[in-house]
Amino acid sequence: MVHVDGVDDGVGYGVYGYSDRSYGVVGWSQSENGVRGISKDGYGMFAHSDNNYGMVGWSDKIYGVVCASKGYYGLYAFSTVGLAAYLSGDVKITGNLQKAGGSFKIDHPLDPANK
Repeated sequence: MVHVDGVDDGVGYGVYGYSDRSYGVVGWSQSENGVRGISKDGYGMFAHSDNNYGMVGWSDKIYGVVCASKGYYGLYAFSTVGLAAYLSGDVKITGNLQKAGGSFKIDHPLDPANK
């Protein structure tokens, strides 16, 4: 059953949430998506912050964030001033790894502490 339903009346938003102190929009569900965004031509979901994280994904059981695409990249990240991605922890790649340039830093198998 739908509790909030929004339809764009020409202004540009189907549902709009705003807050000076806390969350602008919160979605919660015991069995389906808490918040779901779908778009035919634009972003399905868009997140922005001037002072903190643009978007956070968190899970107590499985994946915090899942990205997929039928057309191009499942995940695309960029930065104008810093790293496009910072990964803290082990990383597993199950397909090919491609890179445009630079170098790899790999421990020497006979002297990994010093080389």
